Amino acid sequence: MPPYLTGAQKKKLWEGVRSFPEIEYFGGSPTPDWPIQGDIWRGFERFDFEVGRVIDVVGVVLSNTCDLAKENPRLAPLDVVFAPLVSYDEVVGRILSTEGRSEQSKRDFLESIRRQKVTNMFFFPSNGEHFPECVAMFDWAQSEPLSHCWRDRE
Repeated sequence: MPPYLTGAQKKKLWEGVRSFPEIEYFGGSPTPDWPIQGDIWRGFERFDFEVGRVIDVVGVVLSNTCDLAKENPRLAPLDVVFAPLVSYDEVVGRILSTEGRSEQSKRDFLESIRRQKVTNMFFFPSNGEHFPECVAMFDWAQSEPLSHCWRDRE
């Protein structure tokens, strides 16, 4: 908790943090044609070692917005860092099929993901029919050239 906050500000911040798993909405990007940090975008590519090929994935942008801005020209080509998203149902399947753990410890772990208590994952609740529950897999983070990812959007 930042020490410069007043008691009332700390209380309000904690109320917001505690309510996070109950949030049922996400805001849209103010620049839908260009990524900002935290945006969820289609069109990333990831090498899937289990199947041995490159697959198209949806991912959450981790790069700083200012680094990606068109108004911020670079001398060298820029990469965008992203974390692939996996459906929550797939994560549940992977966890439940894990051997050597009790069913209760698996269920507790799944609840910990939903409550943002697992540091290498970030849970996104569904916003209805357009966006299912999913999990950003931070330990699967990678980069790809910005020019490649947005080749069809410019």
